[in-house]
Amino acid sequence: PEHVSLIPWKAFSLLFEDKDFAKYMCFQFILGIGNLMLSAPLILVLSDSFNLDVLEEILIVSTVPILMIPWSTPLWAKVLDKMHILTFRAIHSWFFVASSVCVALSISFAYVPGLWIGAVIRGIAFGGGVLAWNLGHQDYAPVEQSGRYMGLHVTLTGIRGLFAPALGVALYSYLVANGYQGGPIVFYIGALLSAVGGIGFFLLSKERKNIENAC
Repeated sequence: PEHVSLIPWKAFSLLFEDKDFAKYMCFQFILGIGNLMLSAPLILVLSDSFNLDVLEEILIVSTVPILMIPWSTPLWAKVLDKMHILTFRAIHSWFFVASSVCVALSISFAYVPGLWIGAVIRGIAFGGGVLAWNLGHQDYAPVEQSGRYMGLHVTLTGIRGLFAPALGVALYSYLVANGYQGGPIVFYIGALLSAVGGIGFFLLSKERKNIENAC
């Protein structure tokens, strides 16, 4: 039977029981913060620093990335089908890094086409993220505990989704208030966090392969 508890904090005991899954969740948490902290500041940056109409802002922030998901997901599915989730994440994470750096540079140089390019790359990253988010825990969860693993996964997603956007806005507001060019800095920080996640997944993937080879 699945060991699902109705007490929310009981879900976190799984992190102590399955150390490999805990490591995976740790780097996914870092990657997720680097991603989720950027959408809200981007709205402020586009409003404060660019002469765009409301429709253009909506397209860059949400519509273009969302439109890229159904196009890119089948391509990512072919990639994921050939490898473990750790290897997939080690590759996929760098699309978030590329998107964040692209937007940061575009803000620095007031280069509007770069914002559109960044939105496209971000949408491609979302396509892979949808797959990895829904299927990644299955590489760790015993069949009889799938619900428990997914429950913890969803809980951690909710936690970072709760504070990451506020963190991004607070950081941007603080930097601007103190005379810094807040937009690029926030996006570079997001890129750094995504890169830490990607490097972490690479190291975990390498560790896993070494263990398999030793066996």
